[in-house]
Amino acid sequence: LRTWIFYQRPETPKYDHAGFIYALGLLGYLDCFLPTDIYQYLKPNHDATTVAILLGLAASRVGKADEATTKTLCLHIPYLLPPSYDVEIPLNVQTAALVGCGLLHKSSSNRLMTEMTLVQIGRKPVSDKCLDRDGYSLAAGFALGLTNLCKGAQVPSVKDLNLDERLIRFIEGGKPIDPPQSML
Repeated sequence: LRTWIFYQRPETPKYDHAGFIYALGLLGYLDCFLPTDIYQYLKPNHDATTVAILLGLAASRVGKADEATTKTLCLHIPYLLPPSYDVEIPLNVQTAALVGCGLLHKSSSNRLMTEMTLVQIGRKPVSDKCLDRDGYSLAAGFALGLTNLCKGAQVPSVKDLNLDERLIRFIEGGKPIDPPQSML
C-alpha cells in the first residue's frame, strides 16, 4: 500500500493530491507510513499537503497516542518548541496539528496535551497578522474535548487543572487564571 501511495505522488505538490492523502488518512490507510515517508511529504513545505499529512496521520491513528506521530504533530505547534527555535509555521498548519493531537490522544486524559490545549485556547495572538485566531482557539477546544472525551474533569491526572472553572472563565471573561505549575 505504501508503495502504491508513493507511486501516486506528483513531482510538485498539488492541492488535489493533498486531498487524496487526507482522504486516505480518514480511511485509515496512512497507518502504514514510516517516519521517513512522513518526512518526504513534509519536506516540500506545501501547506495543504502538510495539513493533509498531519490530520490524515492522526485520523489513521485515532486514540493510539503514538509517540512518533505525537512528535511530528508537536513540531508544528510553536508553544511546544524551545524559545530559541525560531521558525515560521503557518496558522492553518498549527491548527491542523492541534486537532491532530486531540485525535491522536482521544480519551487518554493525557496531562501534557490537556495543559497545552488549555493554554492554547486562551493564548493571545503573537502578531496583528493573526486573522484566524478564533479558528485556532476553536481547534484547541476540539483537541481538549477529544483528549478528555468521556473522562470528565475528575480524572486524577487532570483533576487539579480545574478544567470546568477555566473553561467557564474563557466564556464569561474575567481575571485570567494562572497556568498550572507543571506547565512547560
